[in-house]
Amino acid sequence: MKAYTLIVVSFLFLLIDSNTTAQTKKSDLFILADTINVVPENKFLEMGSEGPMHYFTYLCKCISPFDRYTTFTYNINKTKVVKSKHKPNFNFVSWKELAEILYNEGKGIPDKYNIFITEVLPDKSYRTDNVRLVLVPPPIIDFSIVKP
Repeated sequence: MKAYTLIVVSFLFLLIDSNTTAQTKKSDLFILADTINVVPENKFLEMGSEGPMHYFTYLCKCISPFDRYTTFTYNINKTKVVKSKHKPNFNFVSWKELAEILYNEGKGIPDKYNIFITEVLPDKSYRTDNVRLVLVPPPIIDFSIVKP
């Protein structure tokens, strides 16, 4: 009887825990990527594409282990593009605020935020994409030191 009660109680705790984590809502994080109106000496954002992937690299080593630049990416073929002629009325974070969020939240950002980057296009229109943060796993030590 104790075993049955223990199983039922642990099942209830698991059920309650899964409901509380399922109800947490992610916040939206909006970033404005403007490389057109910034002089080359002041640029700290690179944009480009490789195959179907488009990337935004923020030249800040903000996430532990602090050895790589912060990169956001999205698949060109699978994204829902939102284009507009006017600057969207989002609450954009500044680059300083973004650096603080990246540093404080680290690899937990995808669990807490939906990240959107609004890109300024050459024809003075705007394109907003839902991006994901590229997280690099820690290096794997695949060697051993043999002492003579």
